[in-house]
Amino acid sequence: MDGFQILPDLNELHRHARAIFHHALTSVDPRPATSEAIGNLFICTPSIYSIAIGKAATRMALGLEDALGDKLSAGVIVSTSLHQSIRWQSFTGGHPLPNESSLAAANAAFTLLDRANNEQATVIFLISGGGSAMIEWPISDDISLDDL
Repeated sequence: MDGFQILPDLNELHRHARAIFHHALTSVDPRPATSEAIGNLFICTPSIYSIAIGKAATRMALGLEDALGDKLSAGVIVSTSLHQSIRWQSFTGGHPLPNESSLAAANAAFTLLDRANNEQATVIFLISGGGSAMIEWPISDDISLDDL
């Protein structure tokens, strides 16, 4: 076979590459990771609230809901897409720049925190990358959204 090269089966290489890629994505999925981490907690307050912020907020929120079920009272999700749920208020915050929804999300989060504080409830924060622009609250009324 001198001078001949055996070429690999490209279809087989493609299948292997897809399997490796799929495994890598499922290994870093925030939903099961959050569910597993929360499943190990013992929470003794009657009410549990959550604020999920960032590009992975929806997947983390779903993982929290998987772990807590009906124990989760309510939450606020601020992400790059809306999530429809009875328990969660969902906002599409601006990224990389804040938008009106970023301000509305902060208002909803503060309202939820006041409610949790009044009930002496547990609050679980779920934070991933991108959250700093998705939820904003200026320190003064003199600061506009354009200033932010």
